[in-house]
Amino acid sequence: MYAVVDIESSGGKKGEEKIIEIAIYLFDGTSIVDQFISLVNPEKKIDPYVCKLTGISDKMVQTAPKFHQIAKRVYQLIQGHILVGHGVDFDYRMIHQEFGSLGLDLSLDTLDTLSYAQRVLLNEPSYSLGKLCKNLGIPLLERHRASGDAKATVQLLDLLLEKDSEKKYYNPTTSKDLERENFKGILEEIPSKMGIAYFMDEKTEILYIDFGGNLKNLCRKNLQSLSKNKQELQQKTKKIVCKTTENTAVNYLRAMEEIQKHRPMYNLTSKKGNHLFGLYLSEDKKSLQTQVVDKTALKQGISFEKKKNATDFLKKFIQFLEKKQAENPDQSLSLETEFLNICNYPLPNALLIGKGRNKEEKAFIEIQDNRLIGFGYFDLHSQILSAEKRKQRMILSQENATLKSEVLRYIFINQPKIQAL
Repeated sequence: MYAVVDIESSGGKKGEEKIIEIAIYLFDGTSIVDQFISLVNPEKKIDPYVCKLTGISDKMVQTAPKFHQIAKRVYQLIQGHILVGHGVDFDYRMIHQEFGSLGLDLSLDTLDTLSYAQRVLLNEPSYSLGKLCKNLGIPLLERHRASGDAKATVQLLDLLLEKDSEKKYYNPTTSKDLERENFKGILEEIPSKMGIAYFMDEKTEILYIDFGGNLKNLCRKNLQSLSKNKQELQQKTKKIVCKTTENTAVNYLRAMEEIQKHRPMYNLTSKKGNHLFGLYLSEDKKSLQTQVVDKTALKQGISFEKKKNATDFLKKFIQFLEKKQAENPDQSLSLETEFLNICNYPLPNALLIGKGRNKEEKAFIEIQDNRLIGFGYFDLHSQILSAEKRKQRMILSQENATLKSEVLRYIFINQPKIQAL
């Protein structure tokens, strides 16, 4: 049995919104067997944007029942059934929030028709409810009103279940999955920016350090993983602290430095940063090839964490060669020379200067005698050509093949300013 729901909220700060309208259709897979539709008095002002979008005004909800007055009926319709919505996370959060204010910790299985449609209906130009209904010929009356949207969602669900008769793409989120989603409050505070994430226990001991280009997605994957190691991490994690940056190489270097410094227990079995695939010249020096390598190998080439990263980099390098050849048609390019150029630092002693953590600063990486020695940040108005000033700001590093590869890729892809020393 499916409890297909749509909710309109008062708007405002997340966590403080209130339900202003709710519609629930109980669908048995064939037909609607019960329903409930009601405006709800939120006991607060409705955001003007919501009023304009839905047509629901403060006056309309003034005499409507408060949520606690309809809670029993709502509970009867949804408890024990799969809660369905188009973007159901929002509807579930609002219902969970309202029942939570009444002292009831509700736990339901859910099914999102948005993600379900993406798996079943391929190549649709848009998966928004309005455009899907238009393209599929599903009537959608009273758009952005709970009853109209929920009724259309019932018909969409019916179509998806019919097309997916073998339930190949049918994948509801179970109550156990939702237990892992208790981290949503934590995730909501995490930015979708590049940086480093520190997973901590109740004593603020660092359990795990991860890093990447999108901290929110990174943390979500860790908190929803089904691997035994990550499930242990999920049970112990009580807090996540994030540090953002705009510099891929510095982000990586800082993460490696932090892992080495703190040696978190869940990083000991992690493969992140191992760089197990290498891009090298073939023996005849006429082509490039990827192969599995030892992470400490010092063979001339560049190493990568995944084979896909190696092949993506190879494509960029080929595009670079093609562009350079087009700009210099009379010049014969040597694959060996061009590749070895990007496998070595541009100068034996140099500063690589690129984006910092914000608009007010820059990041630097220092190379001495063809070896990475450290990195740091400086204000735009500061002078860092002084070795003494750099030393004050620098985080020292001990170069290895993995760290060097990261810096070389950063130079090739991001093209930082290179300051000779």
